[in-house]
Amino acid sequence: MYCTTEPQMQEKDSIGVVTLACCLLFHIFAKSYWKQLSVLFGLVVGYIVAMCMGMVDFSALSGTSVIALPHIMPFKPEFN
Repeated sequence: MYCTTEPQMQEKDSIGVVTLACCLLFHIFAKSYWKQLSVLFGLVVGYIVAMCMGMVDFSALSGTSVIALPHIMPFKPEFN
């Protein structure tokens, strides 16, 4: 395993190990077609762990709305 003395890299490594372990455990213990979701399950668990550790930044979403209508014609047709 990749080891470093920087605390931030150790946090990232630990999230990676947790994600990989969840993927493998879900793949081992799941039955039938649920095994196909092992990667998705690992990603969701890894994302939740990263949120709990404060590594997810939601500041880019602060100015957006929850529901928005699409722009039908965002440009004007121009005939020359």
